Amino acid sequence: MLKTTQRLAIVVAYLMTVGCAADFGSGGSILGGSWQRLGILQVGPGNDHDTLSVSSDAGQFREIRLEVRGGPVEMSDMVVTFGDGSTFKPNFRSRFDERSRSEEIDLPGDRRFIRQIDVTYSASQSGVTFAIYGR
Repeated sequence: MLKTTQRLAIVVAYLMTVGCAADFGSGGSILGGSWQRLGILQVGPGNDHDTLSVSSDAGQFREIRLEVRGGPVEMSDMVVTFGDGSTFKPNFRSRFDERSRSEEIDLPGDRRFIRQIDVTYSASQSGVTFAIYGR
């Protein structure tokens, strides 16, 4: 039989795990409407460029959306590369405050596999993360 302190430690560990996972969620819990998280990027201070690789196991998508946590980010460019190698560059330049998200970005054509998403940004501090979702 577990002692009270052991039970309390288990409950605290569970709540910490659920709380951390809920910050970005697995898709629908934060955004609603069956959004699926494609990945999370850690961004540092200054100007930078990162690539998020998306597995074909993720499925096909018609739209994407970004969510920012931890501080402001200025997004200056985005390029979506599809499974067939074609690219889409949305007219996208936006400043995100801490704990904010983009509007839905419609992808051209029918539902498509996404191979990768390249983003160029500027962050004023370290510890900023953003997640990219698709549906």
